[in-house]
Amino acid sequence: MFSPLAFLNVLHILNDGYQASFLLLLPFIARDLHISLTQIGTLGSFFYLFETVFAIPAGYLGERMGGMRIILLAALLYEAGFLGLSFVGSFAAVVPFFILAGIGFAFFIRLRFRSSHPGRPRRSGDATSGISRQ
Repeated sequence: MFSPLAFLNVLHILNDGYQASFLLLLPFIARDLHISLTQIGTLGSFFYLFETVFAIPAGYLGERMGGMRIILLAALLYEAGFLGLSFVGSFAAVVPFFILAGIGFAFFIRLRFRSSHPGRPRRSGDATSGISRQ
């Protein structure tokens, strides 16, 4: 049967693994796009800045929309951001896609913390309620 917590754990491994390996590819991306390593650092800053800024709205929407919808929204934003990088050729064109990926990561990480937080559950068995099929 479908285990929401197992599903979330698999997504967590894939998400963090992809993000960690993607950072290793940034110097090669810099070479292909003919941008400096300073600009690569700026892209990373955009990613984490928008992840931080959108963490609170992501939490609010998670409470309103339900966890499964937030996972789908997070995956859509995250994938659109990194898939869009395949079609760009300049620094200015890369920035919006890094911002989009950062927003998607904010939604995913917010749900992950909500589902794995050891704090007081609202009701018995609420540990995975953040990813119910609401």
